[in-house]
This record gives sequence, C-alpha cells and structure tokens, in this order.
Amino acid sequence: PRYVVSGILFGTAFLFKFHPFFDFAAAGLFLLFTQKSSKKTLLLLSGFFIPLLLQGGILFFQGNLNEAISIIFLNNFNYTQSYSSGIKSIEFRSLVLVIGLAFSSWLFYAKRISQQIYFLSLLLLFEVYAGLFGGRRYVHYLIQVIPAAVLISSYIVERTLEEKERVTKRLAYPVTLILGFWIFLRIFMFGEGIAMRYDIPKYYGDFISYAAKEKPYFISNVDDRFNQLNN
Repeated sequence: PRYVVSGILFGTAFLFKFHPFFDFAAAGLFLLFTQKSSKKTLLLLSGFFIPLLLQGGILFFQGNLNEAISIIFLNNFNYTQSYSSGIKSIEFRSLVLVIGLAFSSWLFYAKRISQQIYFLSLLLLFEVYAGLFGGRRYVHYLIQVIPAAVLISSYIVERTLEEKERVTKRLAYPVTLILGFWIFLRIFMFGEGIAMRYDIPKYYGDFISYAAKEKPYFISNVDDRFNQLNN
C-alpha cells in the first residue's frame, strides 16, 4: 500500500504545482529500472492518477474540464516557454536530461555506482530540469532542487562519518559537495537569463511587502520596475 499512498501524495502535490511530476518521474524510473517486477511502478502510477481522476471528475460535472485543461496545461506551458530559445530551449534541456539519465543508468548497470547514488542522480537530474523548465533564473526556482540537495548532503555527511581511515578522504566528501553547490549557484544566478536583468532584492522586497499587505499590487510593481530597467 505504501507505493499507492506515495503515488497519491505525488498526484495531490501535482494538483497544486506542476513540478512535483518530475520528482514522481524520478521515483517511477528508479523503481522501474531497479526492481525485477514492474508491480511497484504500476502501484505508484495508479496512486498518482487517483487524485487527478477525482479532480477531473469534479471539473467535468461542473462543466469546467476543458477550460481547466487549457488554463493549467496549455497556457502555463506557453508562459514557461516564452523565454525559451537556443541552449535555453525546452528541446535542448530535454536532450541534456535524456543524456544524463542514460549515462546514470549505464553507470548503474555497469556496477560503477550504487543503487543509492543512482537514485540521487536521477532525482538531481529531474529537479535541475524542473528548476530550469521555465527558462528563467528567478531565485525561488531553486526550491525545486531542495529535496535532492538535502538527500545528497545527508549522504555526504554519512559517508564522511563512516570514513575513519584517511583524513583527506573524509575532507574530500564535504569539499566536493560545497564546490558542486557553489558551481551550480554560479551557473544559475549568473547565466544569461531574466535574473541578470532584474533587481533581485527589489523583486523579493516587493513580494514581501505585498504578502504583508503593505502594497496592493505586486504584479504591477514588478512590471513597472522591469519596464524602468529595460528603458
């Protein structure tokens, strides 16, 4: 039952935000590639569709299903891809994702990496893909990689504590982790993207003011600032 319950939780999260689908995909592929039977994957998949079918049924009887599909999927997808071109295009990022998944799977089947590392690599690949899905560099998009970052950090800490023979090897794990995170943040924050053209502290300051009801229109304030910078 835990696989069905896990699927239901993934599906429920998907009703609120699109990106949990990528974590679900990582979990599904991991089960599919590491288990001798596909039963667990099917249980996870069936659980995922339960809340979606319930919500779809409600929308259908309300007469809102077609409109909801158009707004949630078609319009949102067009919005996320409005800044997508060249190496930032969805096609290029998808190609990089597929190559990364294939390489990780080859390493696993060749017994070069453990099952644990294989899962972490799948999760990280899908979450980085999710964070870059919209082609923008907004800071809050980094929330997509928090689950993988927490699990990888925990794995590194565990390996560091287990290594008792050589000090250099113990230090190598946390140094590699910190360096990896630093490189990723540099690429994310200073790569070509909208974050380079926008006052990030002002953006989140406007949001906090709006959330605290100190300003009535967060979006209009943002549009004004963006237009000022472009002019």
